[in-house]
Amino acid sequence: MFLQVDFGCSPPMILKPSKTELRRRYEDGIWALYRSAPHQLQLHAKVHRLQVLVLLGPSLSGIA
Repeated sequence: MFLQVDFGCSPPMILKPSKTELRRRYEDGIWALYRSAPHQLQLHAKVHRLQVLVLLGPSLSGIA
């Protein structure tokens, strides 16, 4: 399946396979659910809008 999206227009549009408005959903923060029963434990967690910063060493970043 081929998906083509145009982020240059407002609102962004999905062009292929069918033309439709791109819907976005934002939820900040961390969500967690903990359940316990006599025979099992459950932990379900979601992290929303996680930003990862990658730090490179001096030899990899081009900084002398």
